[in-house]
Amino acid sequence: MEKHAVKHLIIGGGIIGCSIAYHLARAGEGDIVLVEKSALTDGATWHAAGLVGQLRSSRNTTRMLQKSVELYDRIGAETGLETDWRKVGSLRLAASPDRMMETRRLATMAPGPSCIRAPSSITPTTTSCAIRARRAPSRAGCAAARYDALKRQGAVHGWKNGWERPLWFAPAGVEPVDQLAFVNPGWKRYSAEEHRAVRERAGLVDQSSFAKFELAGPGALAAIQHLAVSNMDRPA
Repeated sequence: MEKHAVKHLIIGGGIIGCSIAYHLARAGEGDIVLVEKSALTDGATWHAAGLVGQLRSSRNTTRMLQKSVELYDRIGAETGLETDWRKVGSLRLAASPDRMMETRRLATMAPGPSCIRAPSSITPTTTSCAIRARRAPSRAGCAAARYDALKRQGAVHGWKNGWERPLWFAPAGVEPVDQLAFVNPGWKRYSAEEHRAVRERAGLVDQSSFAKFELAGPGALAAIQHLAVSNMDRPA
């Protein structure tokens, strides 16, 4: 007899899908099916193979990474499969005083002893590999419908998932370019003023970069009506 339903259906065999299946099974759950269109971990997960760092900007994320390391330590014995997991440590270079401050802050969340030393003989040339470039927005991506109008109002645009969108607005007399710094970025007070205006009065938020899905074909309306909380049977 064919089976058309399962208790746990997981779509996507990347690190997240595989992790969900693993933890469900470890918790004693059964009737688990994972569906993957290609090979397991063949998508974005493959590009991030290895490099399991344990320092992040929040304590909860750091603890989650610690749990990941504990899992990788034991999963070979649990499954009988060799994972080639090796703990070899890492070296993080701070190429500026701001980066050094960031590294010191991250070290307070470290799971074990860490050694932080100010650079003495490392030159900018040897540390260039540690400097991450900020991608500039490009009109080749998707621009919000009111891009030009917002730009005239001093909008400093960034990008999210291929969409250009305002990051903050430069007031009159302030050059509309991103002002970056680790401790006190130049845009902070202007962003605070925008935040205050929305809290105390009203604001219009551009959400063009939020995900959008196009559902088409036989049964599309019935499917979206089932998934959505509102009536989606509206003219296009």
